[in-house]
Amino acid sequence: DRYEELVDIRCLAPFGISLDMVRKCLQFINDLPSVALPERISNGTMVELSTVCYNYAATESLKCTRASALTPKGSLEPEEIHTALVADHSSPHAAATGLVLVFMLSKLASQGQCKTPHMIAEGDDFPPTGTTLIVVLSSGALLQPAFIKVALSAKALETALLPVISEDEFEFPSPNMVAMISQWIPTSLPHTTPLMLRCLVEELFESIAIVFAPQSQSSTEQVLQAKAKDIAGRIKRGRLQSFRLGFEVDYVSEASDDVDDSFK
Repeated sequence: DRYEELVDIRCLAPFGISLDMVRKCLQFINDLPSVALPERISNGTMVELSTVCYNYAATESLKCTRASALTPKGSLEPEEIHTALVADHSSPHAAATGLVLVFMLSKLASQGQCKTPHMIAEGDDFPPTGTTLIVVLSSGALLQPAFIKVALSAKALETALLPVISEDEFEFPSPNMVAMISQWIPTSLPHTTPLMLRCLVEELFESIAIVFAPQSQSSTEQVLQAKAKDIAGRIKRGRLQSFRLGFEVDYVSEASDDVDDSFK
């Protein structure tokens, strides 16, 4: 009722849009059927959402409302996975980037350009049948235990590795950041050591990464398709760098062992 007091809509007047029109539009949107997405979005969530949308289009009846969250039903994991993707599920942008990349690679897989990828759900390990891990790098991902857990399980299998940078502002970890990761992750992920984490971070950034950032203003569908084809080609050619067995680091830290107490 107080919309005109809270929002300045004078910029719409030159287009013939009045306050009454804005109110009717907002009311129309508010009355539309809707689906409440969970805080963490996965491949299973998107499959379930597509099912709900398809059923609505067919029956014009949407059972899910704002009060009911969308929950994936059943296991969507294929019996045998060769190419897996890990992203930071605590970041909506990173998770969405992973889903977009999986979607585009799946279309290329149907054309025989690569194998169908699978996005690893939060909390799951790298699949034992996996041979390639696509790592979606985003700000803060290396401080997420679930993300590190997948990367370490892939390293144990000496899989091929393909890093993908999901945002333009991503910064490669400094010595101080590596020290922070090495001290923080073992407090949340049992059986990990600072040496293991330093080694993992070093290997993640040895390969040439591909920038795949759907949310970037410079990204168009054509640009993303070209990037996806590049990723599929690198996987199909099998010329990716693989994780090394064991934990030996060449990383020489210039950082002090003193890390912010908030990370201890």
